[in-house]
Amino acid sequence: MRFLWFWTFWHWSAEAHRAGALLRGPLHDLAGHWDEWYRHEASPAEQRAIAAAGRSEPAQRAFAAWLLRDWARDAGFGGRRAVPRFVLGQLAALAPFDRWRALADVRGSYGAAGISAVVLDEGSRGEAADVRRVEAIALPADDATGGARIAADGFRAAESELDTVARAVASLLRGRGLARLAARWAMAGARPYAPWLGAALGAAWIAVAAMLVRLRFGPDPGDALAAWLAALVGAWVALCACATVVAATTVAHAWRAGRRWGALLARSEVRLRMDGGLTLRGESAGLPFCLDTLLALHRAHPQPARDAWLWRRLLRGLRADAPRWAATGVVTASGAVTPVVLEPKVRAALAFADGGGRTVITSLARLREGVEGSVGTRVAA
Repeated sequence: MRFLWFWTFWHWSAEAHRAGALLRGPLHDLAGHWDEWYRHEASPAEQRAIAAAGRSEPAQRAFAAWLLRDWARDAGFGGRRAVPRFVLGQLAALAPFDRWRALADVRGSYGAAGISAVVLDEGSRGEAADVRRVEAIALPADDATGGARIAADGFRAAESELDTVARAVASLLRGRGLARLAARWAMAGARPYAPWLGAALGAAWIAVAAMLVRLRFGPDPGDALAAWLAALVGAWVALCACATVVAATTVAHAWRAGRRWGALLARSEVRLRMDGGLTLRGESAGLPFCLDTLLALHRAHPQPARDAWLWRRLLRGLRADAPRWAATGVVTASGAVTPVVLEPKVRAALAFADGGGRTVITSLARLREGVEGSVGTRVAA
């Protein structure tokens, strides 16, 4: 078996956690477990095998490829690509892997860029450095965590604030937040029509409008009035019924996908990474954390969005543009946004844009409008 020493470490860590000797499972406290095993449990033969795996850069890359592909499949993480990437990134910061040149690209990163947060240093008037890069991944939760947990990595935040973010995400997936999103989309959002069907329905509405104009301003139809009215009412009822059925079906699919994601969230630990060792005061990073948690769930479990046009349209656009966007805003447990002081944050966003980046100041209301094709206002150099 290739890299037997890593399997030995993993099973030792899992069994020690199961026996109560370690507080967390091998995935969530890998650094502490590895240090304990490597220093006190690894045999001389295993230490020599580890040294041999890092002897050359091709050998290092072979271990990385095995971990990302073969180990992930055999350990039951084959469908969750973020997990082996996370494990490899954690190992890259530990001895002796911290000297492996082949792991330089994964060191200190999840490889899952999210929407940046605009977080001001104390006394800052708004600088480009105040736009902080955020990464987010969703991992299977330990039994001890109770699930639905958001953990901070590289910064400190009050646990109550991160719990509010988790509750806001749950509301957006299957609570009041989703109801508000669906209502706004139903009133003004684009519909998931095929191009030909959209053109046909548009022509039908134009025909209804033309009949109304004809009846109001045209000559008296005489004996044909009943036929005109029947055609007008029938067309109008058919078009309204079509729009209602499509809207109801789309919302039902979104609700079903939200329920699946909500159940997955309850069994997950979402890790948010923001470098710099900051201690967050205030809750204005709640909005980007909320959006990044949604993106992390979508990356880890994309299947629910495949049958839910509303979520697919929203999250795929956010996911594609996430590295170029930043957000600020306080979210409540129900998924609503409360006002924040924007002037210094807009200044930071403009400074970031002048430095070659592209950013946006947005709010949850603008996010909902993203279903209609635009999220916020883009600020570009």
